[in-house]
Amino acid sequence: MRYPAIITKEGKATLAEFPDCPGCQTFAEPGEDIRSQAADALRGWLESELAEGRTPPVPRARLPRGGIWVAVSPPLAVPTHV
Repeated sequence: MRYPAIITKEGKATLAEFPDCPGCQTFAEPGEDIRSQAADALRGWLESELAEGRTPPVPRARLPRGGIWVAVSPPLAVPTHV
């Protein structure tokens, strides 16, 4: 399972925002890996949603322009498809 993240630049920072996960976003400073930062942000967001008893949204099937796919680990992927 994977979610799309839209990647943009703001000054020297690289931003990642998940359009299917309201409020889930992060950034990477120069020299940091945005994919790693995005994966950490998504994992935290999904864990928070599940802890609050909410079912996370099903990710869209198409990658938006300027996007990357961010994989979800199997333990988190199963509960999102309840």
